[in-house]
Amino acid sequence: IRYSYNQQIKERASQIYREQADRIEVLPYTHNSISPTSYYGTWGSATCDVTGRCTFMDQDDDGNGIGDGIRDFFDPYDGNNDDFRANPTNTAPWVTYRGRTTYRRTNIHTAFTFARLVRYGVETGKAVGIIVWYFEPSTGRYKSVTGFVIKERP
Repeated sequence: IRYSYNQQIKERASQIYREQADRIEVLPYTHNSISPTSYYGTWGSATCDVTGRCTFMDQDDDGNGIGDGIRDFFDPYDGNNDDFRANPTNTAPWVTYRGRTTYRRTNIHTAFTFARLVRYGVETGKAVGIIVWYFEPSTGRYKSVTGFVIKERP
């Protein structure tokens, strides 16, 4: 039963991720919900190479020089994520918190990160990171579904 319950929550988190990705895909490039007034650190001038490797994926220091194994672009918390359970809306400064959904008495949170993609100093697009997280009811461990959507500049 525990597996089934944990699996249902994971599936709901995945569904929320897909819904957010689909919503971002259809938004106009200049829509205010994907146009932050500033970018965190070097994410205002990120680049991607021909293999698809992007510089916004490199950083893992939680803003303090110490990494936790989760790329900051997909990390909603500045510190050990399992300790984050007591206050899951106290997100890191690089995250834009979107809100939460309650599914079977478990809160599932959603947030975004943003990177401005440039080539030769000219903006070519944006990367919108999607972070959906929850704490597994049976163990209390941090779990997440993450990814990003690239919006090309028209």
